Amino acid sequence: MLELAQITNELEKEKQLYHFSFEMGELVDVLIYLKEHHHFVFLLDYFIEKNETTYTLRIILKNFKKEKILCAEIILEQDQKVPTLAHLWPLASFFETYYSRLFDLDIGGSEHYENLVFDFHKIELPFDLAGQFPLFHFKEKEEIVTKVIVEKSKLKTILDEKDFHSLKTLKTIEKYNPKDAINCEIAYCMVVEQSLGLTIPEKARALRMIFSELQRIVLHLEYFIQTHIVLKEYYELNFLIALKRKILDLYLFYSKSDEDPKFNLIGGCSYDLPPGWIPMASETLGVIKKELQKIYHLKMKSSLWTEKFPKHKNTADTILNYCLSGPNLRASGIHYDLRKNSPYYFYSELDFEVPVGIFGTAYDRFIVRLEEVYQSVKIILQVLDNLPYGDIYSSEDFLWPNLKNRLDDKQAQKEYAAIIREGQKLKEGRFISMLETARGLNGFFLDITQDKTLLHYLGSQDSGLFAMEKALCGLERSDLAFEIQSYGLHPWEITQR
Repeated sequence: MLELAQITNELEKEKQLYHFSFEMGELVDVLIYLKEHHHFVFLLDYFIEKNETTYTLRIILKNFKKEKILCAEIILEQDQKVPTLAHLWPLASFFETYYSRLFDLDIGGSEHYENLVFDFHKIELPFDLAGQFPLFHFKEKEEIVTKVIVEKSKLKTILDEKDFHSLKTLKTIEKYNPKDAINCEIAYCMVVEQSLGLTIPEKARALRMIFSELQRIVLHLEYFIQTHIVLKEYYELNFLIALKRKILDLYLFYSKSDEDPKFNLIGGCSYDLPPGWIPMASETLGVIKKELQKIYHLKMKSSLWTEKFPKHKNTADTILNYCLSGPNLRASGIHYDLRKNSPYYFYSELDFEVPVGIFGTAYDRFIVRLEEVYQSVKIILQVLDNLPYGDIYSSEDFLWPNLKNRLDDKQAQKEYAAIIREGQKLKEGRFISMLETARGLNGFFLDITQDKTLLHYLGSQDSGLFAMEKALCGLERSDLAFEIQSYGLHPWEITQR
């Protein structure tokens, strides 16, 4: 049994990821201790992996105050009862329901779904590429929503992926978050680069920051477009679509693709900014900021506009219980942004603000996203003004070490061919990457052992969907569509039958 004093001593060490193995009998007590005494209040993920004869349960927690991430691991037997964690994190009940059905495990807290699903009207999220979106179930023929159930639909784990460097793998990674493939790729590259002990060039870091922030603007513009559609405010719609098109034109100029530049590689970026791209980007960003201010300056002062937003409030406690992050977290009054609290790349050197709401209403979520666009413009312009010189791809021999200078050697040629065929062998260990994106925290958990490799996506959109159980109750049915939209959920994710 792991002593609490041992845990405390281990947590005093400076690490990016803490790992503890527990026995089932001590799981709940230890997690309560970690939450109450060490402030691990945020459930990043809960997932179960099937082994040959056993199962491995992993619970990943985050401490916002000290920017620590912890992975708790438990080995399960098939007939072993797993206690519920729903009293600590309501979000856990969704994971418990999913995995109890997937592996036929006895997980407490999941039974309350069994007899309810058939009494509810179904709103599905049929997105085949991602294959991970939950289902909504609402009671029919009621003006006030009294109950919402969400259940997960598919496992999010890649097992035994060998070729971590190939473009084929990057295309697979995009499926986890197809609407934000850029940040998904960056997070994947970051976790593999950690496992290789690789530091990418400064210019590559700057390029990743630029395109990460551009994608934030694109997703927020999509949010504004859908908000106008739901509110039936069509006059400015074409202006917003044109602004989004301007960002996509930057992608097109950079890489001949207007959806995803596909510039990320393990070790850096595939190509540099073309001549003329920087002035085009500076002009585009200036136009976007000016046009958005023109559109919303008068609207924000109009009661006719603000009264269209549902007044339903979500407290900070509710948001934390359902582990929402990103703009949804900040809109409830919690001042947390990974770019400020635990800066990566060059964010610590930049001057930008973190917009925060007050009441956690749909209007707060709208205002936070609008202000984030202005801040992203500010960030990108600062990076462009101070763009580093030099390489965009690492010069370290991380892909084929000690082979470049002796390819005339037959043995070296065989080793080179084996790496190209089988992929680079990564160092054993546990690694984690996290990014702050338009839809919240986004990252990967990588666990490499001698026997196999586990890569698990830590996505933020699932938490937003799960929070609907609490967030939508008490709303009038007429406000339902806009309230769902206000959390950043897109129509392509939700279709009513």
